[in-house]
Amino acid sequence: MSGPFQQVHLAVLIHGMWGYPGHLAEAERIMTETHVEPSKENPDGVQVRVLVSDANAQENTYDGIDWGGERVAQEILDEVEKVANEGGKVTRLSVMGYSL
Repeated sequence: MSGPFQQVHLAVLIHGMWGYPGHLAEAERIMTETHVEPSKENPDGVQVRVLVSDANAQENTYDGIDWGGERVAQEILDEVEKVANEGGKVTRLSVMGYSL
């Protein structure tokens, strides 16, 4: 890849047992509205990209932590690859979740 790349801070939101991605809609909305583009509060030029995991929705929460973790890890890797294909590079990663 030639030239500068867009630095991306990937923020991953993960719901808990018996949950679904919609439980994190408000957190996603707030993060997207307030921190997506570089600004006064975020002067280093890093774009925040929010990924609401849907890998463990519905009955997938019954598979256990190991299988659920693997699905989320793959979802994150897929998103990192997508960012790279768009000319960016994930330079920061945050994970937020609730429950087990």
